[in-house]
Amino acid sequence: MSRWNPLFADLPVESIIHAHQQDYYRALAESNAEGASTLFVEFVLGVIREALMSSTEQATEQGTEQAGEQVLNLVARMGEGDYSAKSLMALIRLSHRPTFLYDYLHPAVVGRWLELTRPETPTSRKQGYRLTRSGRQLVLELRQRDGGRA
Repeated sequence: MSRWNPLFADLPVESIIHAHQQDYYRALAESNAEGASTLFVEFVLGVIREALMSSTEQATEQGTEQAGEQVLNLVARMGEGDYSAKSLMALIRLSHRPTFLYDYLHPAVVGRWLELTRPETPTSRKQGYRLTRSGRQLVLELRQRDGGRA
């Protein structure tokens, strides 16, 4: 599924199917017996839904626990759209590039709150950054925690 849509690359679909292995085989057998894949498709859609719910809950729980104050500061100030490293530094009023790279940008990318706009060329001078789904969720959580001020 991840070849079809990269969204599925980080979802724990296989582990959820493994946890519901009997249901998987039952849906497969019943679909085969009926000559229609409806039950199996419904099963797979339920697994995808469970995986999405699990990922969202996990990102919310881990968000503020794993992100350092620098990352929280950076992510909280971002909006939708793409940013250059220089514009992100200006956003948080930081001029020392090594500090920005090691304390803010790199941890935000590794933590999957930010993603590269040009992942195939990570060192491109035209590289940009944007919030991931987890990053947007973290922003929402910060805004709720701070009463909408983040």
